[in-house]
Amino acid sequence: MTQKNNLIQKGGIVLAVGISLVALTCCLRDSHTSKVGVLDNQRVFKEATVFQIIAAEETKYLNALMARQTEDEKMLTRELSELEKKIKDSKKGQDAFAKEISVFQQKVSAYAQKYQVQKQLIAKASMVARQQADPFIREVLANLGQSGYDVIVSKAQTEYISEKADLTNRFLKQLNEKDIQISFPNPAQFLVAQTVQNQISQQVAQNTTEQQIDTSKENHSEKEVKQKQIEVKKSGVK
Repeated sequence: MTQKNNLIQKGGIVLAVGISLVALTCCLRDSHTSKVGVLDNQRVFKEATVFQIIAAEETKYLNALMARQTEDEKMLTRELSELEKKIKDSKKGQDAFAKEISVFQQKVSAYAQKYQVQKQLIAKASMVARQQADPFIREVLANLGQSGYDVIVSKAQTEYISEKADLTNRFLKQLNEKDIQISFPNPAQFLVAQTVQNQISQQVAQNTTEQQIDTSKENHSEKEVKQKQIEVKKSGVK
């Protein structure tokens, strides 16, 4: 049964670097007569105004993070030089400073982990910002579908496409004409949320452990009472 072009249930593309715009699905009008359009995902990611704005915000946070990281690396380098000089001047050998060396190594590891986490938070903030564009992406895809296309696929999924099947220019034009207000969240807020969640999980685990301990004590007390009752009965028999 032939379905009309405007019966598009979902539309979307998946951009590079793990950016999901929307799920790629279009309702087929007829498997033998379906008209297929193609989108160049990389071009959309690079040329769409909304994604350029998000990329600029992401770069701003990354540059600030790299500046802080550079300062910390300089500080760690100075500390390492001081420790090496201290070991050399003491003439006791490296083994005598095993504890200080271990503390310094732990410090380096902690800094590396901190910056890795902060990079992940920036990536998460960028993903949240991109998700705000999803309704506009769907709207543009629906408009393209209503103009006669039954299926819109990613260029990366095709072996060959004719130039007339490439909808990238039309897609970019319609998307860039929309007034899309994007709010790039502060990455730090995700760390706060994660910290709160970890605290809640720890509290739940602690409460569960305490309940298990209390239950164990109650069971132990009940056993003691029953044991005493048995002993009393035996004493009475004798």
